[in-house]
Amino acid sequence: MIFLLVGCSDDVIEVHENVNLDLATDTLQVLDILDKAIKSGNQPNEKDQNVLDTYLAKYRPLYEDDYLENINNDIFIFTESGITSLNQNITLDSGKENMEALKISITNYIKNGDTITSSYAIVNDDDGFQISETSEIERDEFIKVYNILINGVNENLKAINANDIKAPEKDGELYWQNIHQSDVHIEVKYDKKGSIHGYHMAITEDFDSKIIYALAMNEALELDTDIFIEALEEVIHIQDGLKTIEYDINNYNVSMLDSRELGFFIFNFDKTGHLN
Repeated sequence: MIFLLVGCSDDVIEVHENVNLDLATDTLQVLDILDKAIKSGNQPNEKDQNVLDTYLAKYRPLYEDDYLENINNDIFIFTESGITSLNQNITLDSGKENMEALKISITNYIKNGDTITSSYAIVNDDDGFQISETSEIERDEFIKVYNILINGVNENLKAINANDIKAPEKDGELYWQNIHQSDVHIEVKYDKKGSIHGYHMAITEDFDSKIIYALAMNEALELDTDIFIEALEEVIHIQDGLKTIEYDINNYNVSMLDSRELGFFIFNFDKTGHLN
């Protein structure tokens, strides 16, 4: 481990051996600038803005040319998203909350030298159920990509952070893990062996403005957006009977249930290998 002082504070950050020390140092400086700007509600001064511009000019080419590897890629991507969304977060009521979540994620990356698995790994000890290591990695990769997509949208959208993650709870034959609880609910579903069965989203209000969450979920799973939108339009325009539709794509069974008259719209992305 290498120990690194953070800005002007007395806190010490342990920089993992897998993390580039220059990148870590520069990233922590950028986080201090972003945090100060959002808390004050003011744009960075000329000196601080130059630091932000220099960071992007220095590390963007390294990222594009694949010189940054593994966790260093993640650190840059998340820090870049913080810089590009600065104006948005300064004006939003949730800006401080978004910044705090970003700082926690990036600091964990720097200390742990891996993805967010160590932050989100939760075991339900009540009945011996445990999420498999492979599923932890898959889930955390989904969260990472989903957050990048959400943070890239210029709307007041909430990304997933560590405080959202709950312990899995058994329901029938599956274990459901709530990873986002608001007017948009997101759960990861696991089988008894701790393997991911699928992903679930329920939008409980203001559907038209929240559809971006479902689109981000679909894209984070690397599924075709055009097919998803076509199915969504079809289910919305069903006139009689149960307003539901499903289709198989890339080893997923995607299903939609439009029950807005009851206050919710549901999306399921279940792995076809788990379906009987």
